[in-house]
Amino acid sequence: MGTSFSNVQIKTKNIEAVKEALIKLHEDKESDNLFVMGKQKYYFAKSDEWITLLNEMYDGFYYDFSILLSKYINVPMFVIECFDECLLEICFIQSGKIVTKHKSDEEEEFGIDEINEEIEKLKELFGQDINEDYLPEASSHQLGDVGAITKLLDLYGNEEKLTEILKVEDIEEKISSLENLFNIDIWVKADWIEGDDDLKLKFQPLSIEM
Repeated sequence: MGTSFSNVQIKTKNIEAVKEALIKLHEDKESDNLFVMGKQKYYFAKSDEWITLLNEMYDGFYYDFSILLSKYINVPMFVIECFDECLLEICFIQSGKIVTKHKSDEEEEFGIDEINEEIEKLKELFGQDINEDYLPEASSHQLGDVGAITKLLDLYGNEEKLTEILKVEDIEEKISSLENLFNIDIWVKADWIEGDDDLKLKFQPLSIEM
């Protein structure tokens, strides 16, 4: 089994605004099922333009959590979910809405069955000598709307670089490149902090007073 982790990246320097948004989120009845009983402890780290937010909730709840949180803080954010180092999903969010998603899966090729069916149909029509170099290829990526990501995160001038990163097949390499692009920690999870001295230096507990 490989590594699995989830976290939220919020494009702001204002930790007080994040705290206020978290308080409103916890007051919202929609959040009742998001948290593991007794595990509402947050950690955060700040970089030049970003706050990385961690919580010990179940990994699969980070999307719902982030969408709800974004209703209460009007800044761009994206949520990372990596499963077993072979499936990566990145969801870009603002104001309670999903802007676009990126997905890459090292063990699956999206659309491979449908494309193979089309190839067989073309061979039947045009014969076995058809040049497959001109046929569509199955992809292990759902790239997402790079233009929308560029606009959302104000990445003008880095659109080509972002596209290259998102096309990378190796998930660890892709995440490392995204960390360098944004100057943030992505390969990180809340329950790793207590056992890692380096992470303890980077991430601070975040108390929410209700």
